[in-house]
Amino acid sequence: MYSQDQEATLFFRDGTTLKGYASITHNRNIEFRLTLEDDPDEWKDIMVKAITFHGFDTDIRYEYQYLIKGKQHPLLLEVVEKGNVNLYKSIDYYVFNRRGLFPNDNRFGGYYNEVSKKNKYHYYIRKPNQKLVVKLNNRFYYKEAAKYFQDCPTLVEKINSKKYSKKRAIEIVQFYNDLCDDEIFQVYFC
Repeated sequence: MYSQDQEATLFFRDGTTLKGYASITHNRNIEFRLTLEDDPDEWKDIMVKAITFHGFDTDIRYEYQYLIKGKQHPLLLEVVEKGNVNLYKSIDYYVFNRRGLFPNDNRFGGYYNEVSKKNKYHYYIRKPNQKLVVKLNNRFYYKEAAKYFQDCPTLVEKINSKKYSKKRAIEIVQFYNDLCDDEIFQVYFC
């Protein structure tokens, strides 16, 4: 296990929630307990849809998402941005360590070590009306991005002019969520 127990809220698919303590294991499963004295139970996507870890000044939410239709094992992804397009980030192998959630941040007693310098993760996006997430890789940027964001011509122009690249995924999604509302409305309702 790469994380100690943190205060958390577990969200079930039936709409109920539980507050307690949780961690994410090395194989991306959630271990949850109501009290620190209880033994942890492992929860998977069959019953659980999300978990939010509560910190001193921020909450971090993870959701189970499917990349491929019919895939048996969903991805447990960090929610980075919510809006007309949701942005997710894969869990980094080195994010969770024995002392806390964030190795680069002391909010949870985390420590920075040589291994955490090699953080590697992937971004995924999903519009609320879609069931599957889309991985933001080179193929997406060069072949699919313009079509995916076609309801926002200003953003498509920026993507085609190479102003936005894969490394700027957060900026792309924020631009779409914050500045494309008027363009999206005109595409669908005018």
